Amino acid sequence: MSEAPVFTVDVDQNSYLAVDGSRVDAIVTLAATDGAAGPAPASDVLEVIVIDCSTSMTGSKIRAARQATAAAIGQLRDGVSFAVVAGNHVARQVYPAHGTVVADDATRSEATRLVDRLQADGGTGIGYWLTHVGGLAREH
Repeated sequence: MSEAPVFTVDVDQNSYLAVDGSRVDAIVTLAATDGAAGPAPASDVLEVIVIDCSTSMTGSKIRAARQATAAAIGQLRDGVSFAVVAGNHVARQVYPAHGTVVADDATRSEATRLVDRLQADGGTGIGYWLTHVGGLAREH
């Protein structure tokens, strides 16, 4: 029997904000370890990718977000359960339509195709996004 998982959270930002700057980006890294050697079996893993599709992401930002999301999908291990969620003032499941799906060449390709169609629109309701992800995690 393995030990209970240990979660660590690291938050970092550029501490040298320009005098006239008004934006600070935070990078949040979450890690979990359970003392077991090697990665968890793919069947035990759930990955939910959330892409910000609010109006503030218009133009080059949404293109970059789609590209980053496609890259993340491409790195999913075979056998891992996953879902893609688009967030604006609501959370909308992009792939699969409901629940989660197991990663393989076909599901990664289909998810990437649907992500490529996403457009920026609406407000920002991060709480809705997290609630949706929480529901997927409970089901998993």
